Amino acid sequence: SVKLDQIISLSSRQLTLSLSNLKVKIIHANAFQDLNDVLGYLNLNQNNLESLNYSVFDKLTNLIELVLNKNNLKELSYQSFRNLFKLKLLDLNSNEIIFLEDDCFN
Repeated sequence: SVKLDQIISLSSRQLTLSLSNLKVKIIHANAFQDLNDVLGYLNLNQNNLESLNYSVFDKLTNLIELVLNKNNLKELSYQSFRNLFKLKLLDLNSNEIIFLEDDCFN
């Protein structure tokens, strides 16, 4: 079983949320809506994500690190990472990305 303190930690007003290796296939658009102001680090590695809803990370304006490695992502929309102005690290290693829309990382 997974203990809550293994997936969530809070330090210096920055929430860390680790949802790795849970076989997640879909993340709904409003999945993180209650964490908009505090989520700083989000780990979604080793899941089964094939695509990202264009607005799933849209309001996570304080996100500093987003880890999406070891998923099955195939394409990324130009809207996938919009509004992530504080993002310092984006890990997309070990995916199956075959298409990136123009301006995907602007």
